[in-house]
Amino acid sequence: MTWLEINDLHKAFGPSTVLTGVDLTVPTGSLTAILGPSGAGKTTLLRLIAGFERADQGTISLGGLAVDAAGSSWVPSERRRIGYVPQEGSLFPHLTVAKNIGFGLPRAARGGGRVDELLELIGMPGLAGRYPHQLSGGQQQRVALARALATRPQLVLLDEPFSSLDPSLRAEVRADVRRLLRAAGATALLVTHDQDEALSLADRVAVIRCGRVCQIDTPQGLYDTPADTEVAGFVGDANLFPGVFLDRSVRTALGDLPVHCRAGTQRTGADAVVLIRPEQIKLCPVAPTAADADRILDLEYHGHDSVVRISAGAADGPGVILARIAGQVPYAVGSAVTMTVEGPVLAWCVDVAGASRHQSAAH
Repeated sequence: MTWLEINDLHKAFGPSTVLTGVDLTVPTGSLTAILGPSGAGKTTLLRLIAGFERADQGTISLGGLAVDAAGSSWVPSERRRIGYVPQEGSLFPHLTVAKNIGFGLPRAARGGGRVDELLELIGMPGLAGRYPHQLSGGQQQRVALARALATRPQLVLLDEPFSSLDPSLRAEVRADVRRLLRAAGATALLVTHDQDEALSLADRVAVIRCGRVCQIDTPQGLYDTPADTEVAGFVGDANLFPGVFLDRSVRTALGDLPVHCRAGTQRTGADAVVLIRPEQIKLCPVAPTAADADRILDLEYHGHDSVVRISAGAADGPGVILARIAGQVPYAVGSAVTMTVEGPVLAWCVDVAGASRHQSAAH
């Protein structure tokens, strides 16, 4: 069942258009991420869903009920049964943890079992009497989520909830938030500009660009088959360079590669933009004096893997290529190597993708 449904949503502030024809569905019990760069319209979309702003055109429905049908119906935010977690958590500094959690409950229920239940859920049963300044950043975010869940909302909205946390805390708190939402059976919508956050947390990811949703898919579907080169470069690291379509492959500076092509976009002989993910690049050593040898420009070792930048030696080659190698790379900076590509690649016709400007780009 679909709990949130948005159709042809438009919003402008004066002469500035922010959202243009947004369509989005969020299934009941799922966590959907809205992923996009700053200025793409993510927070405005969240505020429209919450009822803090009114749409210029289009409809927003919750559980089949239109809560904002521009020009015909409007349900105020306090009657939408939505829980909202802002960027900074925004706990009331003069209230204890227990009173923050129970703030939205009816007065008679604020000292009852619901607050105790949520304290157990967030793993803070012994901290009910503490104040926000006595909590870590991660604990504050857990309390903010508990407060949003206290009234058993139909939908929980999370607006960049991890942006203020230290990098070392983010992964831990993200996992906790996902667990808490699952345990509560909540339907949730997360707004973020962080691709790792969206891919690791969400069941589905909607990429928003210039006020319009340009692709909705599972995290794996989004990474494996991005709709265009801009999505490919935004979701994960991407090597994008030119090629030419053959019958069942694409000719590139790295050889003729089997192609996984979006339906209707492949034409033999047509110019292509080719996507190779860094983990598809495999390296083998060659003699240092080899003509047109590819060379390692730099290495970044991360423990679980290494990120390698390689300069293609051929004059007509793809320029700089990014590779991701499991573990430690057994080559030094300056080493001569040869590159091979593992598995099929994704490619678009230049005129279909409108992406010729992405030639020879390693993001």
